[in-house]
Amino acid sequence: MKDDPAALIRECTSQIRAVVDDLLTDLAETENARQSAQAKVFAPQLPEPDPTKPANWRFAADVIAAADGFSRFRADDTLVVVHLRREADRLEAAQQQADADEELIEKAARVLYERTDWSGCAGSAWDALDSAYQKPWIDMARALHAANLLRDGEK
Repeated sequence: MKDDPAALIRECTSQIRAVVDDLLTDLAETENARQSAQAKVFAPQLPEPDPTKPANWRFAADVIAAADGFSRFRADDTLVVVHLRREADRLEAAQQQADADEELIEKAARVLYERTDWSGCAGSAWDALDSAYQKPWIDMARALHAANLLRDGEK
């Protein structure tokens, strides 16, 4: 075999093919493992798309911050991540304000109800009222709030 160059070439070619096949198999296994690990890491964390949730904007900012190459709208612009996080902050502030407004409206509705003769009836405390009976009072308080006639007395 040492004297036969064709046999030596066939043997070397066979060995090279075996090494290449092993490397391709290892590469495929590594890629499958990477995809599986990536699915485990990202799939549970993916929020349901909803542009009204600050967590979604922050998630998008984190994904872009982790990726290279796409960080600006234009060369002289601020980072996309900054825009996304600002929107998340804006949405959080708006939600906090809406929650505070609802709390104030509820408080005003309770006060309006308690200042009437209706509240003196047995079993008609505000907390005992069904939401259908609270609704007209809440609607009145909401109208006062819309007219900017409510303010929190505790401030």
